[in-house]
Amino acid sequence: MARIAPPLTAAAIAFLGLVLLESCGSGSSCGLALAQRIDFPKGKDAVGEVACCGDVTYQDLNLAADNVQVDLINSSAPEGRVDFFLASGDCVRLFNDPYEGTITSPLCAIYVGPVKARVTTPRTAIRRGRYRMFAQAYTSNDSPAQFLMEIGLWSDACRWNPIAP
Repeated sequence: MARIAPPLTAAAIAFLGLVLLESCGSGSSCGLALAQRIDFPKGKDAVGEVACCGDVTYQDLNLAADNVQVDLINSSAPEGRVDFFLASGDCVRLFNDPYEGTITSPLCAIYVGPVKARVTTPRTAIRRGRYRMFAQAYTSNDSPAQFLMEIGLWSDACRWNPIAP
């Protein structure tokens, strides 16, 4: 003789099945995770150099994914005095004034920064679009400074396609 499940148990089983089914479908949340790291300058173990006296160098980032969080890591040696910024994609110069580690009168939108040497920022949510990663030397630097920076892209997307050409 077969036993029939009580109505409450049958409803609980149906609800659990629906939850499991939804978690496997498209558009589901896969949990926030580090999806990609981007080196600046490009290339594993590459080291960049920015000239003295407040010079700047940058690298473009074309983000093709939404719901992304970024963290920036400045692995530069403290004595080089180079800060890292994530700014708008059309920015070619961050400041007109001398730069000594403090933001004064930025010339474009700065989303993250300044990131000092040996610092990793908290994650910040950004939207798809063009961005520029800047290495900004201090104006008081009297010689070129080497730098190594990374940007971490965090997402809860199950399928990851973050970077566009």
